[in-house]
Parts: sequence; structure tokens; C-alpha cells
Amino acid sequence: MNLRNKISLALGILILLNFAVAAPKKKRQPNQDLSNKELGYKITGDCDGYPKINVATAKGFCAGLLYSGKGLTFPRGILALSTDKILVVDMGGWDPFKGKLHLLEKNNKTWELKTILKSSDLPKDLKKVLDRPHFVNFGPNKEIWIGSASTVYSIDPLSDNIVSTIKIKIDNLPFKDALHPLKTFTFDNENNIFVNVGSRSDNCEHAGIPTLTNPTVCAEVEENNFAHIRKYKIKNDLTVDPAFEVYGKGLRNSMSLAWNDKLKVLFQGENSRDAIQKNNPLLDDNLLPHEELNLIAKDHHYGWPYCYDNNQTSPEFKGWNCEKYQKPLILLPPHSAPLGMMFYEGSMFPNWYKNKLIIALHGYREKGHRLVVFENSPQGYPTGEPLSLIYNWEEDDLQKMGSPVAISSMNDGSLLISEDKSKKILRLFYSPEEGDGIAVDEINKQNPNADKEFLAKQEKRRIKFEQALKNNPENLFLKVQAQVLDKHCSLCHGTRTYPNVQFLKYDYINNEKKLLARKENGHSYVVAKKPHESELILRIMGKDFPIMPPSGIDKKEKDKVITLLTTWINSLKEKN
Repeated sequence: MNLRNKISLALGILILLNFAVAAPKKKRQPNQDLSNKELGYKITGDCDGYPKINVATAKGFCAGLLYSGKGLTFPRGILALSTDKILVVDMGGWDPFKGKLHLLEKNNKTWELKTILKSSDLPKDLKKVLDRPHFVNFGPNKEIWIGSASTVYSIDPLSDNIVSTIKIKIDNLPFKDALHPLKTFTFDNENNIFVNVGSRSDNCEHAGIPTLTNPTVCAEVEENNFAHIRKYKIKNDLTVDPAFEVYGKGLRNSMSLAWNDKLKVLFQGENSRDAIQKNNPLLDDNLLPHEELNLIAKDHHYGWPYCYDNNQTSPEFKGWNCEKYQKPLILLPPHSAPLGMMFYEGSMFPNWYKNKLIIALHGYREKGHRLVVFENSPQGYPTGEPLSLIYNWEEDDLQKMGSPVAISSMNDGSLLISEDKSKKILRLFYSPEEGDGIAVDEINKQNPNADKEFLAKQEKRRIKFEQALKNNPENLFLKVQAQVLDKHCSLCHGTRTYPNVQFLKYDYINNEKKLLARKENGHSYVVAKKPHESELILRIMGKDFPIMPPSGIDKKEKDKVITLLTTWINSLKEKN
């Protein structure tokens, strides 16, 4: 290239660079150009102006990422206050008094988060309102009511002095330190409020310790009248009469409650027991028991802990007469954990959805992590199998497994959905141009060979593990695998679909890697300054976290487990 050509080329490059610098930058739209990694989802398109997330929906529906979660810790309750304001109840995790209230405010298509109440804002006598706050809804006269572990209260989130607006409606609710401390509620059309009081145990282990040879009455239900739904009367001045009636009992954990004004009936979503095979190995914990949708009638008993499913006797209460208890209206998918529940009254969805029951299934097993809806009987009651609005909400390299908690209708009829594990706020939108909106009958169409494939792989792991245990009897983690993970953790964490902590039975190589790599709330799951500060040990002790496993471990066995884990954790420190 001669000198003249070189000069011409250089001038051309300078002109192009000058044009690039001078050219106006295209204004970045909300969430546009954010990477999939930043959003925490693989984005597959547009959903009415929001990033469309990677889930399957009924045709015509899409789930949009309304808020990416920045500033949220553990969002649970959610309530659309207006077209441009959303109240978010942040539980803050399972530690007491870590809750916060946030306001999402819309600026064009962008939602901006403002924390409006935190524990440091509160005087000592009001800190209880942020003790694991979980649920929010409109009460009489459009007051905003919130449920924490021990209280139900009202608040004005738009006030300049929010603390001064807090009014305790119901106080000293029980079991704030037990297995099921969270409170939810619903209102009827006669100025009553129904509040759940969950059980303190998985299946009444702490109430007389029932055994196969010595079944005993569950004191939680029969003597103390816990594990029930309470009915309180709301007075004309919107205070609540502290006297209550036990409206229905034998209900392990009523995390879903919805009153139907047309039917004048209370519906309840039951979170059923765990570890059913502990006393009967012939029962499959992955398939049993089912969660329940119950139609609650005054003074009826719904069978917990003596019975499960359609009045089948629980293995701990062999010989118990279950025929005297009220059967469920519908058996829901096992371990699907129904949380948010509402009857749809919006105008956006197809007319078929009017007055249909929609439930958020929070659970991590195969048939959880979905949003489902039900057909109505000719009389207007939910009936049949659950039909899916959102499904295939699985964990992948980018996103966590779907964890829908609360659902709330926006003014336009779209639905807000909170996700606690991924800290996201979603919006379910429908466009008739994109499809007919027919909910999908997919939830029970599982791979028929899934059980065989899973068990075959597990058998290979068992053979390899037993050989390793024989060759290395002093290996501490092999003992942890056998005496802790396989014995106490694999009941829930070793099934075909897993929660965030995944412990396959006998998989000692990968399980050790997962334990050491896992982070929770910014610190190591295993290695802490002191072994008893390890989250793994804290969960087994039931300290600062819900006890794991949910049914607990008897004291003598628990001491052995903690000693083994402490020895293993100390050996890791010595290596490092």
C-alpha cells in the first residue's frame, strides 16, 4: 500500500470514529439489553413490555419479569395498591425480626423499589410486626392488613409517618417459634377474619410421641386446640374482638385460605405432612401424602395427624378410626405446597376464568412450582384435576426453580406473582391474539419410566458407596453420608426433583462438593468460625431456621449427628 492510500485509509477511519462518537446513543429501555445472567432468567421475548421468562404457559399467556429483585431478600406477600404502586412484604428469611416492607413504584415501564419499613424504624413493642411477615391483603374499608408470626395488623404504606399508622388487630398468636410459624388470613362478607394457626410439629411427634404400638391423642389438636383455623369478629370500628372460635381443626398448616362470596364458603389449601415412610417403608414419600383442598365447615375435624388423603390411617396411628373425619374436597399434587390462592375476578383473562380458583404451588417436587386453576362444578365448586397456567418452571443454569408464593390481581386483570427463592416479581399477562387461553392438563403426565430410571441409577450409587465405605471405614464424610444425609436428609432432598440443596442418596462424591460449595445468606453452609455456627448444624438443631428434617431427630440421635458433623467440620479446618 503506497503512502497516499495509507493516508486516505487513516482519514476514513478518523471520520468513522468521529461519526460514532457524535452519533446520539439510542435510549436504553427498561430491562432491554440486560443480560440473561443479570435478570436471572433466560429471556425468550417480550411480554406486554416486560422480558418474557423461560416458562411454559397456557396459550395466549406469558409471564413477564416485572421486577428483577434488586433490594429484596425473601419476598412473600404482594398487593397491587394501584396501577403504579405495589406493596411487597419481605419476610427477610427465617430469622426472627428481619422482615421489611417495600413499595414498588412505576416510572414509565420501570419499577423502582423503596424500602418503607424496617425493624430499626420501630419501637421495641412494635418490632413483632416485622417478625417473619408473610401475607398481605385488603381488609374492610380497603384497610391494608398484614400477618406476621404472632400478629395481624393494619398499616397505611403511603403515609408520611408509616409507623404511626400501625394498628395491631390480633396479638399473641401462638407457635411463632415452632415448625409452622407463618400466618395467613382471609375475610368473609360478614366482617369476620379467618386466621391459620399451623402445627408445631410435622406429624405430632412432640405431643405424646405416638408409636406404632402406642398411638396416642395428639395434644396439639385435641387438648390445646392448635393446628386449626380461628374465626374472629371485626367490630364496626375495625378493631377485632380478641375472643375467637376454633372454626375447623385437624389442619396441619393452612397456608392457603380464600373465602368465596358467592358460595359463602371458606376454602383451605393444606400443606400435608412429610416423611410418611419413616414408620412404613412401603409408602412412597414422593407420592404420598397429597396436599388437600378442603371446604371448611364450622366445628369439623379434618383428620391431621391421624389420617392422610381420603381418610387413610397414618402409619403412626395404626388402627385409628378415620371415617369420623371430614374428607378433602380435592386431593392436590403431593408435596406441591399450596400457598397463594384466589378466585379470579379480573377482566383480562378469558371469560372461562371468572370465579375459578387459582393456586400458586410453591413446592419443589415434580408436581410443584406451578400456577394452576380448576374447573367448577355446576354448583360453582372447584372440581377435577389441577390445570396449569404456568409450568415447566424448572431450575437451569440461569434461573432457580419456580417458587411462587403470593398472587395478586392488578387493576387490568393481570396477575402479580412473588417468588421467594429467586427474589423476583412476575406478571402473568393474557393476549387473545396469541392463543385461546385454555389451561393445560399436564401435571399428571409424568415420564412413566422416571421411577425405574431413578432407582436404577440409585442402585449403582449404592454399590459404589458401600464399597467405598468398606475400603475407607475411617473416612469422616462417608460416615456423614451414611449417618446424616442418607438417614435424615434424603427423605426430601434425595427425590427425583430437588430443592436448592440437592443430596442424592449414596452420592458421597458430589454431595461433599455441594456442601462445601453452598453459600446461604453470604456465608458458607458448612464451614463457619465455629462448627455450631454452621448453617447445616443450626438447621438440625432448629436454631434460627426451621428444624430439619421437619419431623426432627430424637435427642440421643441428634447428639450423635451433631458430634459427627462437628468432627468433620473441624477436620476440614485442619486441612485448610
